[in-house]
Amino acid sequence: MQRQEFQRQERERQTVVLQQQQRHVNHANIIEVLTELFDTWRHGCSVCRIRGRPVGQGGWRLCPHHDQAMVHPEIDEVRKWLTQVRWRQAWAACQTCWAPRAICHRWEAVHDRGPTQYQRRIGGQCQYSGVLCEAVAILLQYSSEEGVS
Repeated sequence: MQRQEFQRQERERQTVVLQQQQRHVNHANIIEVLTELFDTWRHGCSVCRIRGRPVGQGGWRLCPHHDQAMVHPEIDEVRKWLTQVRWRQAWAACQTCWAPRAICHRWEAVHDRGPTQYQRRIGGQCQYSGVLCEAVAILLQYSSEEGVS
């Protein structure tokens, strides 16, 4: 009877270990996808990107495909509004660049106990400063246009 109980407990422990390993693999996969997504949106014209046009090398401020006199003020106004958003403390995003703390260089993981927590890294700088805010501003401004992909 004790042997069966021991085997049952051992199976339960193994199940917990496998579940933890799967969570770590899933977390790593999500981080990889997010990093690729942020790196993609970091370069080129986001206005052209959502319109399905070639994005080029420069950002939307340098892009020759749209009327800069109209685009700049509109996007800047939405960005100004978006920067006023204050995220809840528990939300695991950098308050400066909005990227998940897991991919922002301004933060480092602390694995003391329980779920991963993040603390500000001494000397850490956001590598995605403005990327998500700009993308959201452009999407909000141009998402109702025809031809937006």
